[in-house]
Amino acid sequence: MNLYALSGLFIVITAFVVPPIILLNSRKEDRFVNSLWMAFNFAIGLYGLGIFFAVANSAVPYNEALFWFRVAYTGVTFIPVLFFHHSYISLGLKIKKKVLFLLYGISAVFCFLSAGTPYFFVLQKVFGGLWYPDVLSENSLANANYMAFVVYFFILVVVTIYKLWDAFRKASGEIRARYFYQFIGSLIGFGGGSTAFLPIFHIYFYPILNMTIPLYQVIISYATVRYSLFNTKVIAAEIVAGFMAVIFLIAVIVPESIVLKLVLIVGFAVTITVLVKSALSEAKTREELKYLNEHLQEKVAEQTVEIRRAYEVEKKARVELEELDKAKDQFILTTQHHLRTPLTIVKGYLQSVLGQKPQTIDEATKTSLTKAEEAADRIGTLVNEFLDISQMEVGKSILQRKSTNIKDLIVDVIKELESEIQKKNLPVTMDIQNDTVLNIDSQKMREGLLNIIDNSVKYNKTGGTISIKGLKVNHPIEKDKQIYRIIVEDTGIGIPTEELPQLFAQYFQRGKEAEKLYTTGRGIGLVVTKNIIQAHGGRIYAESKGSDKGARFTIELPI
Repeated sequence: MNLYALSGLFIVITAFVVPPIILLNSRKEDRFVNSLWMAFNFAIGLYGLGIFFAVANSAVPYNEALFWFRVAYTGVTFIPVLFFHHSYISLGLKIKKKVLFLLYGISAVFCFLSAGTPYFFVLQKVFGGLWYPDVLSENSLANANYMAFVVYFFILVVVTIYKLWDAFRKASGEIRARYFYQFIGSLIGFGGGSTAFLPIFHIYFYPILNMTIPLYQVIISYATVRYSLFNTKVIAAEIVAGFMAVIFLIAVIVPESIVLKLVLIVGFAVTITVLVKSALSEAKTREELKYLNEHLQEKVAEQTVEIRRAYEVEKKARVELEELDKAKDQFILTTQHHLRTPLTIVKGYLQSVLGQKPQTIDEATKTSLTKAEEAADRIGTLVNEFLDISQMEVGKSILQRKSTNIKDLIVDVIKELESEIQKKNLPVTMDIQNDTVLNIDSQKMREGLLNIIDNSVKYNKTGGTISIKGLKVNHPIEKDKQIYRIIVEDTGIGIPTEELPQLFAQYFQRGKEAEKLYTTGRGIGLVVTKNIIQAHGGRIYAESKGSDKGARFTIELPI
């Protein structure tokens, strides 16, 4: 037996032994990709079978050799499309059905030309009297058909190997290792196997290069066992057993030769090594399972005790937190009564005295009483802000929702701040549709908007600008829903980048620049606003490029 025939025999072995084992042991959800793998190897196996019988010896008649070459190229015509299809599916890439239909159709046409017509190739005597396809013949139609197939073959193979390389380059971890073996195996297999086309240009390759095709199968088989390349449950011993059976079959039907003896020796050495390693691994696994079974109950009991202890601690902590929460709620309700009621009485008496006839009190006394009333108003406002924060946090505030025209609400807020806006000469531009109606608590939302717009006035520069926009946009996650976005942007002192994350989180603490510009602020307006917006199921966030670069506050409310 010559080396060309021997290479064909090994192609048959690797193509028809391993893939069936992979397919039979694969999971149900992986059957399709493994069926493609089986079909791909069947096409390779036809090539090896045809080569084996076509060049078995120099005495093969022309017609018999031609028949076996047609068998070989019946498989070869489908190798590129099956390689392309299987690789794309195993990499998780999508292929359009029209593209697949076209490619399989082209392969079918070439298959028909090779197997059913005389216009694919002719044979010539090469390699010491062996027959081999020769495209450079007198038959111009055969030349054209064969060369067209060669171009088609290499285009698909190069594109597919590039995709394997790209997937390997982008992957990481164990997936990267799997893709590495697919890429390297394909490069070796097709790199050597493609040299089978060289004799058509009267370039004769060394027959051992055909051995790269079974080497490709060995590499992929190793990756299958080592990295579950196609998500199979393949057992190494099954593959080894299959190879042993085939090796013994070769020893029976093939005449003895030095090359064959070397192959058999190497095959047995590999077989014994794999079986011994498999047995040792199985024994180690059995010992580990035995140890785990013996200590499992003990470990479970220990974990159960720990879980029960942790549960009791967590339960006790939860009860204490619930009691503290109740105490806090009660404190808030009590504070609301004990702070607001005396202030109301004080303000009532002050207004009563100030409402008397001018001649009953002198100017000095009236001035003092007026200042006392203003101080009482400030204390009342502060108490209300404190209580608003607490109520919103513990869920005591119940929203009184109703349909509200958002533009009218914002216009009302701007009118309230009109005197301050005029003092700083701040033009306010507003871009909000007239008919925008939201289901909100108008009083609380007015308070939240007042805090935001008031800040844009307080912390703005004289002669600066304020713009207010409102627009409906799709929800960033739930695309079938819409939200209403209100954007308040100013040209004021801005917000340092390091202060942005804490802007709505820290009570009674303002930025350094804000404290310099407006010393009497208490720093709780944004917290109140955030609670109001969240109570409506919305959110608020701020953006700024830094100090002296203005700020933009965005409120998003569900529609």
